[in-house]
Amino acid sequence: MLLLCLILSLDSLLVQGIKLSYEERYDEAEAVFFKLRDKYPDNPAPYFFLSSLYVAYMTDFGTDSLEDTFIAYIDTTLDKATCILKRQEDAWAYVWKGGGLIDRAYYRFENGDILEMLEDGVRAVREFNSALAIDSNIYDAYIGLGIYDYIQYRMKKMLPFVSEDNDWKEKLEFASDSARFLRTAAKNTLALLLIEERHWDEAITISRELLKEYPDSRTFTWTLAKAYFGKEDWRNAEAVYKRLIHLIKTGQPDAPYPLVFALDRLAEIYFLAGEYDRCRIEASRILDITEGLGNRYDEFRKRAKKSLTR
Repeated sequence: MLLLCLILSLDSLLVQGIKLSYEERYDEAEAVFFKLRDKYPDNPAPYFFLSSLYVAYMTDFGTDSLEDTFIAYIDTTLDKATCILKRQEDAWAYVWKGGGLIDRAYYRFENGDILEMLEDGVRAVREFNSALAIDSNIYDAYIGLGIYDYIQYRMKKMLPFVSEDNDWKEKLEFASDSARFLRTAAKNTLALLLIEERHWDEAITISRELLKEYPDSRTFTWTLAKAYFGKEDWRNAEAVYKRLIHLIKTGQPDAPYPLVFALDRLAEIYFLAGEYDRCRIEASRILDITEGLGNRYDEFRKRAKKSLTR
């Protein structure tokens, strides 16, 4: 009975922290995961979700300031899971170890470290399959398997005469429907990868479902905006980017990068829709905001100046 109570306490706090992270209440989510870490110091789950939280923050704010912290928590996740697995077979320890490896694999893929990415990816697949061999109902494992399958699928697409397969999509759909902790992450990942594959309508449907659950989430608003932009649905793209700009101004008043990025995309929407006066207004705003900021904003300034003259 005591063990059951401990499991329920861990689960409820994890769910609470996950929901806070998708509401972009980062400090509150971090406090919940710190509480879990202190209460269950040998459990890899709190460390895994702290690493995921820091990735979410960096993506949201367009910064790499927490990169070292993210890597440190990934390493701790792997260490804690390995310690458990040396003592006993544990399906969830395999899941969190695989999750840490797949996150690191994707990070290395984004940074061009292909060989190290493949090494981490192969190890992650082994861990996820070990979890499913113990308990086939742990659908959280499928998000990692789906991400790795997608990386392989993208690499294969570079080769001629290689047929497409949608195993990555099916696995992410399993996780989206039935995962215990990673259902929301699987849904957003699926939507983003569908955008990469130009399946706009499917991505829009998933993103709108996520925004019903988290109506003020910048994360999911970005995903929906990308889908409408890719579809060249300028009216809906304009509405969603305006909503996103409002969310950024109210929730990130001291973060110019995401605001400028969204304004840049809105200016492009107006240009492509033939609304040149409105495009020039947004371009002027970009120049005003980025005045005195560093080289990172040069491309935005360059496009804004071009919009004012073309």
